[in-house]
Amino acid sequence: MLSKPSCFVIVSAMAISLLLTSHAFAKPSSSLKFATTRAENPKAEKETLILPFAFPSESMGTTIGVGSMAKGYGQKQLLFAGAGWASADEAVGGVVVVSTTGATT
Repeated sequence: MLSKPSCFVIVSAMAISLLLTSHAFAKPSSSLKFATTRAENPKAEKETLILPFAFPSESMGTTIGVGSMAKGYGQKQLLFAGAGWASADEAVGGVVVVSTTGATT
């Protein structure tokens, strides 16, 4: 039979080893920052795109327009996108999108 002091020492040693082991395998702090470098853009440079388009439509007639996108201005993940169009039947329209995401697209 173990004496009370030796029992206390064994329980204390087990508790300390359990705490140290759980601390060693703990997840890192959530305040860590990381970046993903994509194969299409390994230098993480600013990206821009301008895309003209045209299409026929029964409701708007022949329509022409331009779409554009700019990414990486101000912040790496900030994306500005927009499109504007006009038709021969006097129909006009447009859309603007601003997006901030953690993952690059």
